[in-house]
Amino acid sequence: MFTFLRNRRFEVILFTFYALLAIVITWPLITKFSSSIYSLSEEYVLEANVPYSTPVRNADAYGTVWEMWWKKQAFLQKIPDDFCPLLGMDGAPTTAGLFHMPLVNTVGKWLTIFTNEVFAFNFLILLSFPLVGLAMYLLAYYLTKDKRAAVLAGFIFAFAPLHRRYSFEWLGMAQWHWLPLYVLALLKLDKTKTIKWGLLTGLLFSIVFIENYYFGYFLIFFTVSFVLFRAIQVWFTEKKFYFNRRFFQSCLLSLVTVVILTLPVTLTFVKESGRVATGEETELTGFVRDQWQRFALSARPWYYLLPDVNNPVLGGLTTRFYNWISKKPPYFLTQPFYPREHSLYLGWITLILSAMAVLWAVRRRTPPIPQPVGLKPRNPTGFPRRRSAAHVCLFLFLGIVMMIFSAPPYATINLHKIYFPSHYLYNLFPMFRSYARFGVLVLLCFSILAAFGAKFLLSVAARFYRAKKRQHKVLQLLVPSIYCLVPIFVFFEFLDIPPFHSVSLDPLPVYEWLADQPGDFAILVYPEDNSNFDLLAQRIHGKRFLNPKGRTPPEVREIYDTLASVETAEKLSDWGVKYVLIRRDTSLGLEANYTLIESYENPPVHLFEVR
Repeated sequence: MFTFLRNRRFEVILFTFYALLAIVITWPLITKFSSSIYSLSEEYVLEANVPYSTPVRNADAYGTVWEMWWKKQAFLQKIPDDFCPLLGMDGAPTTAGLFHMPLVNTVGKWLTIFTNEVFAFNFLILLSFPLVGLAMYLLAYYLTKDKRAAVLAGFIFAFAPLHRRYSFEWLGMAQWHWLPLYVLALLKLDKTKTIKWGLLTGLLFSIVFIENYYFGYFLIFFTVSFVLFRAIQVWFTEKKFYFNRRFFQSCLLSLVTVVILTLPVTLTFVKESGRVATGEETELTGFVRDQWQRFALSARPWYYLLPDVNNPVLGGLTTRFYNWISKKPPYFLTQPFYPREHSLYLGWITLILSAMAVLWAVRRRTPPIPQPVGLKPRNPTGFPRRRSAAHVCLFLFLGIVMMIFSAPPYATINLHKIYFPSHYLYNLFPMFRSYARFGVLVLLCFSILAAFGAKFLLSVAARFYRAKKRQHKVLQLLVPSIYCLVPIFVFFEFLDIPPFHSVSLDPLPVYEWLADQPGDFAILVYPEDNSNFDLLAQRIHGKRFLNPKGRTPPEVREIYDTLASVETAEKLSDWGVKYVLIRRDTSLGLEANYTLIESYENPPVHLFEVR
């Protein structure tokens, strides 16, 4: 173990550096590791009142923390964790019954058992930053053979605004580190065409897919595009077929591995898709979403070019642009803005370095090789033959293709519709609605291109640094300047602090009061909570929650309009409800048939006891 760490000393130091940087950007999370989460308390909202430009809710983050808490309770009580008797009228299933994120959920479960659910959630979010950075470093170093450029690529991929946005709410979406490792295995398979790398490629794809369905789904198109480009590239440069017997056997083994390991997930998708095709109601909540989400949760070109709205210096320009363009037709393309999905900014430094890499690759093109009279010249197109230049072309192609996949279903030019892949894919796979998430793979491709650009820039600067002539002495400062200024500029572009982002999970006084009340009873919260905050409070009071988000029985929703009536009070009593919480400024007239226990302020809560 110590020998391995000694041999990988640079990687250990780099991991530590990325971890320290993550602590800085998530500050003050490290000081409140068991009582707060890394998230936004307020979110930018467009001036135009349009769908999907809504305030932040943190619903998924709260729900994930609650799931961790329940798994610990189920473990301590020695009962299954895929069903919670404290939800609804007779209990409700949890996500533990789904074959989803098994690695993250297993680590989170045991961390929760030995610590607590908030600590476990924060640890996994914080750990994702150095893991993503190190994984991208390994991929970029394999391609560029330059540690300095690879470190920059790892920084870009790990600390881009999109990763931070996902970390605000989605634990599963923040686990990017498997993506660069899969691409690395794919490149190794492409180079060696061995059984070993075929097996590892299939294993890594399976891990990506079962840990995050979206990323696995996107990698299918990424891989197909990769193979298509390489097949064309090999044909034009070497005049031979890309697939030979050895490579075919390796790919077949990889495919068999994927089918076997992802069978539980694919069977579920096939079953639910069959229900959709026959017009039946699906068993999985949210399996099919409304048509509007195809447009609202897809990318626009300016999302890749504009800084995050929370950037303390450049964010103001971005908000003014979004407010301006949201008032321009066609509104289905210009109005939707959901920061958690649309913060796809690549960084202008990233784009400049990528452009330098492309220009370098074009200049490195190999001219046609002369042949004897009567024979066709080899490499007649001048396609890049050098491996590094070929990789630049490969990832430029993949980045553009992934960007096209992230586009909305269609755009209109002079009343003519131009359809994009998401239009057809949504009809085939309605469970995947957010095609803006292809932006993760776009960012991966441009991080690699930026690494090649940085390598080229450093190689040019090194020539001046080694120069002996007097007129080049001033230019010798170019290398240390690049070392310092490029990372600083990238950090500045991606900056979203101050203010620092932290949301306290300290319980409201009303829940602490409920925790002290003896007996087995239920509570009802009105209006129904869409943020999972009241569900999260169950870890404080431990009482049955009659109407949690997404699990409220239909008969409970029917009484909302008549909550103040005596008939409703009798129903609640029969269902075992002892207390009703009204989270509004007014008490809705419940005093006539309920007993007011106490009223709280900031936030307003009225606590009533069912007579």
